[in-house]
This record gives sequence, structure tokens and C-alpha cells, in this order.
Amino acid sequence: MTEASVRPSAGDFEFRVDVPFGPRWHHVELLRMSILQCLATIFQNHDFCDQLGMVTAELLENAIHYGHWDGAAQHPFRLSVRGDHGDVVIEVANPIDLTTQNGPRLHRIVERLAAAASPKEAYVNRLREIADSPEEVGSGLGLLRVAYETNCKLDVKVDGGLARIIATIQATVGNR
Repeated sequence: MTEASVRPSAGDFEFRVDVPFGPRWHHVELLRMSILQCLATIFQNHDFCDQLGMVTAELLENAIHYGHWDGAAQHPFRLSVRGDHGDVVIEVANPIDLTTQNGPRLHRIVERLAAAASPKEAYVNRLREIADSPEEVGSGLGLLRVAYETNCKLDVKVDGGLARIIATIQATVGNR
């Protein structure tokens, strides 16, 4: 079920899009474009909408790549985009195998961002590490890149076989 509502006002907005779907690569572009088109009705700044689309695509790709899809019926794969009080929140939830390193890997990415002076510093430092060790698997670079390029705040919640990656981006008045 998809729900979308808008309550426009001078300094505030409210909307929500919630989509359950299967972990298929072709869904990433379909959902990115759909979200981009929906948000273009709210935000007048095309570049800002492109940033939101990029974050959406990265979170979806990350979830498909690192998600656990055996027995996925227990935990839905969901995309939620909502806005309220000046922030746009993009959240992707997917099943995760707690016996792998995927949960801790996601937490390490968020810890890197928190420990760095800026998202740019975290991204550049990770690029250097990868250059020094190119054989390393699961770089986490995509999430660091979107944090740097969009100045979004990333958070990860892993609970009972479900991983939620949450990106929060401030929507300034110039974007609306």
C-alpha cells in the first residue's frame, strides 16, 4: 500500500510514501524515478530532488546487495520516504543475517561518519584505505559517498533480523 499526503505551509511540510517490494535490481531505478517524481511535486529545487533520488537508490542497492533473502517473508523489504518539520527521511528496511558481518559493517559506517570531522573527511579517508587495500570486500563507500554528497545524516538500526538504514536530509526553504 502506498500512501502520500501533503500539508504545505510556509515553514513546514508533511508527506509519506511507504512501498513494500521485492529485492530485484530493476526495482531500484523504478523506485528512484518514482520518488524523484513524487518529490518534484513538493520541492521546486531539481538538484535537491536528484540528491534525494540518489540517496534512495544507494540505500536500495545496499539493501539488495547485503540483505538476507532466504526466508525473507519474515521481514519485509520496504522503502519509506517521509517529510516533516523541514527534514526528509528516507528509510530502507530489509532482512539481515545476524550470523554474518553485515550488521556490524553497517554500524562501522555510521561510526566512521560520527568520528570524522565531516562526511567529506570520512569519505576521503575511506577512499585512501581502499586505495591501500583494493582487495577488501564490502567497502561501505556508497553510503559514505551519499552522506558526503548530500550532507545527510545516516543511522542504522539492526533488530531481530531486520536492518533499517535511515538517511535524514534537511530541506531548506530554498528547496521548496
